[in-house]
Amino acid sequence: MKLHHFTLLTPTLLLSAASLGQVSFDPPVPYAVGTRPGGAAVADFTGDGFRDVAVTVDAPDRVVLLFNNGSGALVNGGTVTLPNGGGAGAIAAADFDGDGDMDLAVALQNHNLVIILLNNGSGTFSTGGSFATGGNPRGLTAGHLNGDAFADLAVANRDTNNATILLNQGNATFTSSNIAAGGEPRGVGLGDFDGNGTTDLAVSNHDDRTISIFSNNGAGAFTAAGLLTTPGQRPDGLVAADLNGDGRADLAATTDVSASVYLATGGMAFGPRAQYPSGGTNPSDIIAVDLDCNGSADLVMSNQSSGNISIIQNNGAGAFGAATTIATGATPERVAAGDLNGDGAADLAVPNRDSNNLTVHMNTTCGGGYTLTLTGTCPGPMTVRWSGAQPGGQQALLFASVRGSFRIPQGQPCAGTVLGLGSTQLRIVTPPGVFSTGNGSGSLQGNAGPAVCGGFLQLIQAGNCRTSNVAGL
Repeated sequence: MKLHHFTLLTPTLLLSAASLGQVSFDPPVPYAVGTRPGGAAVADFTGDGFRDVAVTVDAPDRVVLLFNNGSGALVNGGTVTLPNGGGAGAIAAADFDGDGDMDLAVALQNHNLVIILLNNGSGTFSTGGSFATGGNPRGLTAGHLNGDAFADLAVANRDTNNATILLNQGNATFTSSNIAAGGEPRGVGLGDFDGNGTTDLAVSNHDDRTISIFSNNGAGAFTAAGLLTTPGQRPDGLVAADLNGDGRADLAATTDVSASVYLATGGMAFGPRAQYPSGGTNPSDIIAVDLDCNGSADLVMSNQSSGNISIIQNNGAGAFGAATTIATGATPERVAAGDLNGDGAADLAVPNRDSNNLTVHMNTTCGGGYTLTLTGTCPGPMTVRWSGAQPGGQQALLFASVRGSFRIPQGQPCAGTVLGLGSTQLRIVTPPGVFSTGNGSGSLQGNAGPAVCGGFLQLIQAGNCRTSNVAGL
């Protein structure tokens, strides 16, 4: 695989600005779950390799389990009873007891507790401990806060203006400490903001119109490190993720009718706020997930008052395009993501409080399970493997020095197809040029020279114009 190239597009088109292609989803599939569903978590609870969904439900309080039948359809997996009147809301999945399966943590808003549900490995849960939080815990996120192998928790407490840190002692028991935040915290985000290898903390303060930033000393103790402002708008949901590929976690919050994005700039500092309209009303939750398979995290918001979710796509550098809205049920308070049908693309699960259901939105953006993998070290011998291609077809291997999102222009083969490669110096790899897909899977071997290291490859099929994931050299 010597990376000698000829230009796929004309020089003029190579200089054109990158554009974002539209994400696409199948019509929503509703699943009745009971009264007032509040939160959802996507994970493999049964150990069969397929992701399932857990939903918190009110009156009576319980977790409803929906197991994946292997094709992305969900079937009844039973329920887990929670303390009566607890106000079950946010839910997070992680391996809290270190036995290799996915457990659950549920915020009980009315009892000022987080309850741990331990998985026996096949999707049957038993009640573990309950651990004190501040008043009215609303935001809940799992992560590793003190450098050990056990998942910890961070909680935003709406009524006591603080955040609770729950450090896992290794057996799904937690020590609890509180950190003062601002007025009416709603969301919590965990990420390495300064790039020093420890997980830092951010809390959205709804009434103060601020986001508190806290630095981790590496042992799970946090120190106030800054304050971001959202002038004129109240922040609610919050997520930390590397949005521009620089290795530092950035922040995104829902603020009234938009997403507010802050890119980390080094130390514990952030650049100015960039706002992106949600296209919906009263956005609450926000998550970061790659929906268009271009290697960068997009943002999804749940819009409580307009009965939809909003997706804004990342151009790979932490800037976002116009919102795409998708109808859900009534009052979607939160949103969760995971690949439910095994095609390599993240799907969405939305609990709809006033529709008493969960809607599942299957992602069709990335063309199914057409996958590309690379082995070897650049520079040097490397192997490209593909699977999931249409048997007996033709495909080409594309190279670009940068990731991005580029729509192939009219007049070119596969016009309108969105690539996960930047348009700068986009080329087809020669040899092999255009080559057979064979029976749908196969491999190529070759030598990658120093000039292409750090670049990216993607496959595209002739005829149906499907694209694979992007792989880095």
